Amino acid sequence: MLISNGFTEGDIKITIYNPLNGVTDLLGNKNTDYTGDGSRDEYILSLAANTAAEATLAHLLLNNNDA
Repeated sequence: MLISNGFTEGDIKITIYNPLNGVTDLLGNKNTDYTGDGSRDEYILSLAANTAAEATLAHLLLNNNDA
């Protein structure tokens, strides 16, 4: 869905969430709200948007409530 809407494979990254590692943003702030309990597979989707319009498009695509 993302690729068919203009994103490239290089824009998309999926990593396994490890509850032993924190999620840190570019400013070095830890996201303590995201905690996995380790009882199931959990993944983090990272998407590189080059413009605000791309970020908005990604938001609309990924939060589509009709799916």
